[in-house]
Amino acid sequence: MEPLLSHRTASVELDEYVDSEHETEKQRPHVYEAWLQQARKKLPKWLTLVFTALLPYFITSLWRHNTERPSLRRTSPLDGLRGVAALCVVNYHIISAFHNFVNYGYGLTPEEAHREPHCAHNNEPIEHNLRLHQLPIIRLVYSGSAPVCIFFVLSGFVLSYRSWQLVRASKLEVVFPSLSSSTFRRGFRLFLPTTLATLITMIMIQTGAWDYPAQVAMDPTIITAENEYHQARLPTFGAQTAHWASMMWNMTNIFAWEETYPEYDVHLWTIPMEFRASLLLFLILLVLVRLRYRYRVAILVGLIAYCYGHVRWVMVLFLAGSLLAETSLRWDAARAPETSTPATTGLCILFLRAVLVFIALYFLSAPDKCIHRTPGYMTLAKILPSWDVRFYRVFPSLGAIILVGVISHSTKESRFSRVLDVRLVQYLGWISYSIYIVHGPLMHGLGYRLFPLMWRITGHEATGPYLMGFFLAWSVLLFVVFWVADRFAVAVDDNCVRIGKWLEEKLVESESVVL
Repeated sequence: MEPLLSHRTASVELDEYVDSEHETEKQRPHVYEAWLQQARKKLPKWLTLVFTALLPYFITSLWRHNTERPSLRRTSPLDGLRGVAALCVVNYHIISAFHNFVNYGYGLTPEEAHREPHCAHNNEPIEHNLRLHQLPIIRLVYSGSAPVCIFFVLSGFVLSYRSWQLVRASKLEVVFPSLSSSTFRRGFRLFLPTTLATLITMIMIQTGAWDYPAQVAMDPTIITAENEYHQARLPTFGAQTAHWASMMWNMTNIFAWEETYPEYDVHLWTIPMEFRASLLLFLILLVLVRLRYRYRVAILVGLIAYCYGHVRWVMVLFLAGSLLAETSLRWDAARAPETSTPATTGLCILFLRAVLVFIALYFLSAPDKCIHRTPGYMTLAKILPSWDVRFYRVFPSLGAIILVGVISHSTKESRFSRVLDVRLVQYLGWISYSIYIVHGPLMHGLGYRLFPLMWRITGHEATGPYLMGFFLAWSVLLFVVFWVADRFAVAVDDNCVRIGKWLEEKLVESESVVL
């Protein structure tokens, strides 16, 4: 059986990592491989090619001959973390359409919530929040803010990693072409896939394929919680296309730092912020790479404080990720792998990391709403400054920084790294950007059909049938999201990376160094 990641080992930021040779390890053939090979031989060649093109990799891998797996990179646990975060985002957007408990923490009472103005989301009625899955850490499986903060820290880490590596190798003459290359390709990397995805969504809306989901979206008996913006069908295809083009124009605006929500997929609000923060990070790296280590670190810390003072939380996370990339490389260089660690010291290190991970997950679990009234967070919330209009981002941001810091400063053999290096988790990391792009349109186009259909089959008056219908619809939708994301990653995402590299090679000066 060919592993899920044998054809690509990196995820969203593949082209930013240092290329390395891949050692391989033999895997035991799948017990059904011989049977699958025989069944495949009986199919016409053209049908096999169609299946290979349309079926997701986690299915076609069952009949492939290659049984070797590329060795995982030093930073592969961060790819796995990105994949887990992408799955949590999908869960959040699914559940938030039907239940508002995703915004609130365990133990929040209606009385406490309504004591504070604008505490409740859109002044909605709040039930007593005593569901076990609302407890800190457990609620991360459907958290929305936590994964976004993790994404931004990881982006800062990955986009800086190559530059800091070259600096440590005293290859400043290569750093500047590398930064130029990264800056040139960044826009293609982020906007080509989203342009195609939103274009397909626009066409589906204009052809009427989303008319029924639009009716469901406006039905308060079905969409009982967060009613996301659902773009209407305009009178003509030309008007729809012009509206979409206007959205893309605004989406690529590098001069507006506020959160904007693209009409053809509101979930893509992070992409413009990612692009702007990337450009500013590259500029900062250009300034810092020639400085000594202690000054680089001091300036990064100062810039983090400066950005927080201006409530630019995205830049705080990007710069924190860059700082972690710098310190992790120094930590790697300072380690002596040949020296065995005493058992007591190893246990102390493991305990310290476990405590830090617990603190990180607890901070990441901070609710988006009513944090000042939520048990377990009320005392912490008192330290939040009154001028911070994004105060609900503070603890998830701290949690993301701590979590990425622990993982990036752990060995490949650590328990945390091994969990994130599991094949399924690495596979999620590979398709994570595609998951993020396609899950919104699939939720609106397919999910809004599935959930009412399943509830008509199972019933929804009693708790048991309601949960059964919800679980069935969620399972089908999640499977389709993985399937489409897999094919989108192969057909679109990978090729967009290649297009950016190809165009750069065509345009760059011949005597320049192209990485």
